[in-house]
Amino acid sequence: MSFDADWLALREPADRGARSIPLLRGAVDWLRRAGAPVVVDLGCGTGAARRAFGAEARAARWRLVDRDPALLERAVRDAGARGEGHLLDLGDIEALPLGGATLVTCSALLDLMPRDWLEAFADRLAAEGLGFHGALSYDGRMNWSPGVAPGEAEILAAFNGHQLRDKGLGPALGPQGAAILAELLRARGFVARMARSDWLLHPRDAALQRELAKGVARAAEECGCPGAEDWLQARLAAIAGGISSAVVGHVDLLALPEGSSAQSKITSVSSP
Repeated sequence: MSFDADWLALREPADRGARSIPLLRGAVDWLRRAGAPVVVDLGCGTGAARRAFGAEARAARWRLVDRDPALLERAVRDAGARGEGHLLDLGDIEALPLGGATLVTCSALLDLMPRDWLEAFADRLAAEGLGFHGALSYDGRMNWSPGVAPGEAEILAAFNGHQLRDKGLGPALGPQGAAILAELLRARGFVARMARSDWLLHPRDAALQRELAKGVARAAEECGCPGAEDWLQARLAAIAGGISSAVVGHVDLLALPEGSSAQSKITSVSSP
């Protein structure tokens, strides 16, 4: 379960523009409670989360965790003296370097995880008293415009079904991952809020649209959905013609131990 560096670079501008600003500010407010804040970034890739957090949070100590040594090396290099790398598989919850941290963050991760992992993760967050910020979890909504081929709804449904397959740790929760973690944390005494963080892809985002369309078609084909290749070719033609756009649904989650001074900052953010 890792991602290509080119794909991460391609999606980073869309991710940055999609993140929920109120929840991001809530996470930064939580960091202010610590004299020497420490952020743990799970599945850090090249360090996009640290770059998105802003100057104040980037000044924290960052424990960067990834299973891909090349991606991790880039993230640590980008963080400089403020970053330390941990080459780890996320499957071992107890091995994650959460001790003494202030906040745990991740991006585009919760939809890939199985329920038992989320349950164990929620237990660890509660035991350590840590804040959590999870950004850009896919939530099952994807709308392309204009429609280009018959059966598009079935192709997207097949893609969502593919999201539930095992991504390396067990059957993934897919579009329900973030919402399920929110409920697990609420049951453990956290105040948890979610907000939409949708990709809004315009004709100028042609490169990202192309790679996304290829991924959707590939997943649909693996699920035995007929017409995926025809849809892909029609969509690529629309992208090349400068008429294609898409909304890809994501959600962000901020969860803080109840009673903390920072949790009041997020109570006005409605769940999607």
